[in-house]
Amino acid sequence: MERKRKIINIKFPKNKIFFLLVAGIFTMMGLYMYFMNSMVADIVDGRQKSFQIQKLALEEQQLEKNYFDTFKRLDLEYAHSLGLIAQKQNDVVVRQTSMARR
Repeated sequence: MERKRKIINIKFPKNKIFFLLVAGIFTMMGLYMYFMNSMVADIVDGRQKSFQIQKLALEEQQLEKNYFDTFKRLDLEYAHSLGLIAQKQNDVVVRQTSMARR
């Protein structure tokens, strides 16, 4: 006996098809809102980080300018005004205890 293979046709009532269609639409809307929200949050975060980077770059430029202005003024008179004195011999300081404490 040969059995004929039949393709199983599942017939959905109209209510189930409508429910699946509505559920699919709401799922797609939910995914769309989720991905748009995450994209907007990433853009806002990127802009904030960009502003912080610009602020730090400006601060770095100002510190470099101050450093080079101070470096130009370094001479013997400036060192004496800071309280440093010139010595003929090099002194060595020996510390009996370690500086790093655990």
